Amino acid sequence: MNPRTTQIWPLRMTALSPVVHNSDERAGNMAFARTVVIVDAGGNPAEVPIISGNSLRGQLRRIAARRMLTVCGIQKLPLNAYHLCFSGGAIEKGAVKLAYSVEDIKDLRRTVPFLGLFGGSWRNDIFPSTLRVEFIWPVCQETSEITGVASSRYARELLDSVFYTRRDDEYEEVVPEKVAEKSSQMIYEVEAIVPGTELVGGVGVYSATELEVGCLADTFAAWAEHPRLGGKSAVGHGKVRVEGMPDIPYGDMYRTYLNDSKDAIAGMLLRQNEVAK
Repeated sequence: MNPRTTQIWPLRMTALSPVVHNSDERAGNMAFARTVVIVDAGGNPAEVPIISGNSLRGQLRRIAARRMLTVCGIQKLPLNAYHLCFSGGAIEKGAVKLAYSVEDIKDLRRTVPFLGLFGGSWRNDIFPSTLRVEFIWPVCQETSEITGVASSRYARELLDSVFYTRRDDEYEEVVPEKVAEKSSQMIYEVEAIVPGTELVGGVGVYSATELEVGCLADTFAAWAEHPRLGGKSAVGHGKVRVEGMPDIPYGDMYRTYLNDSKDAIAGMLLRQNEVAK
């Protein structure tokens, strides 16, 4: 039996552009950054900005899915299989009679290491994930006990607002007499972690097979080629520099397995959709 790995690889980054990770809190046209209350080294409550592990996890999942499907030559997935790969799927109402047997689940996870690493929901079953992505903390005085990094900066110095306008130039595209006098313009702001902020987190696995660890190694290396955190990356936000790549093993093993097993993986993914109909 192959040994299983449980390990967290520390992740240190520096923000090179404003990092946006919004909370659900709004004030007019202002979107606030996600924050949490912690107890600082002095025993006092403090509010600090945070980037959830789920944010980075979602990026890694989509990268891993695309890389797997490309190698396997799958250009189009059935809708159910697409949701399983890219968003984790969902429990289907009334699907109890279609539930997997224990051996079916083992076979699926063994054949498709991607699903073992990221997990997912299919019909009436939930596949547990071996991937662990930690919260990403800013380095500041308040988080020194969490990050293990001393800093002279306070959390309140790490946030600033970024101002945006959006105008629909309808007067250039529509017959003049049809244009309303009132301009269709939108003004909004987002609160973001400022460039230059040091960030500390981690990626890891819990009781993962060598191929699942290799899937993480391959995926993380691909993300680190153009690393981004948070939202609004299409307009330049979230660019970061990774300070030293985590040495995650078995990447070559996973890439070899993908090439050698692409037909089996493709058949497994497409067969699940047929069975679910």
